[in-house]
This record gives sequence, C-alpha cells and structure tokens, in this order.
Amino acid sequence: MKNKKILICVLTILSLFWFSPITAYANSSWVWISKTRPYDLLPFVIAGTLLIEILAVRFVAGINKFKKIIPVTVISNLVSFAVPYLLMFITVQMENTTISDGIPYTLEDALEKWPFYTVGLTFLFMTLACELPIVYNVLKKETEHRKRLALVIIGSNFLTTVLTAVVERTLCYGRG
Repeated sequence: MKNKKILICVLTILSLFWFSPITAYANSSWVWISKTRPYDLLPFVIAGTLLIEILAVRFVAGINKFKKIIPVTVISNLVSFAVPYLLMFITVQMENTTISDGIPYTLEDALEKWPFYTVGLTFLFMTLACELPIVYNVLKKETEHRKRLALVIIGSNFLTTVLTAVVERTLCYGRG
C-alpha cells in the first residue's frame, strides 16, 4: 500500500511539471504555426470533459440523479472553462496592449496573438476552485459518502485536465 501511495505521488508530481511553463515569452511575437488554436478545440474538449465527469459522479461516486448531475456539471464546467479566457483578456486589457492603430485588442485578437495554451497548472487549480465547490455543494445531500464525492470530483477534473492538455499540445503548436 505504501509503494502505491509513493507511485501516485511521483506520477502526480511529474504530471504537474508537465503543466509548468518551460520557456518565457518576454515581449516576443508569438505565432501559431498550426491551423488549430486551443480555443478551436473547446467544443470537443468540453463535450469529452462533461461526459467523463458526469459518468464519474454517477458511477464512481454513486449518485443516481442524472437530472441533478448533468446541469450542475455543465454549469460548473462552463464557469471553469470561461475563467482562464476571461483572466487572459483582462490581463491584456490592463497592460494596455493595443493593435498598431491604437485600438485595444478584442478577445479574438488577444486569443490569436497570445502564446496561450488553455490548460496548465494554473488552469487545474482554477478548475478545482470553480468546480469543486459548485458540484460538491449541490450534490453532497445525494450521498452518504461525501469524502468519496469530493475525491471523485477532484480525480475526474485532474484526469480531464491532463487529457485536455495532451490534446492541446498535440494539435496546437506555435513559436515565439
């Protein structure tokens, strides 16, 4: 049992390093080389994430109320996917970054120019900060195993975050 815990800790730490940025893009011009951008993948990533998280809460946490699981999972995921883009857009606006004619960047302009993979270590923490309280607080009355529910929410979000990161980094690439 102790070896299993050590293996899980080592794998978790290694996966967190994978999410951490290795390079800095200090005032360099980022160019996406691939035709696919991370935001192009959002509909597919969200659909897969919802499926995994809904099924995990239903079958692993043992909550039988799909009519309650589905809307709370959808709402919490929409919040957690929107937050990184919103924070990035606010950051660009606060830096007074403008296009050459002095017009502030629109969200579309910012997404096109920013060296921005949606998923990273910060995204995982934001996802958990958004989703865990929403899903847990709505569904905790539906189970006697509240600790299992919390662990399922954390585990399914970790899994979907890793899968999303793999998809983004496989299909989207650029250079600074």
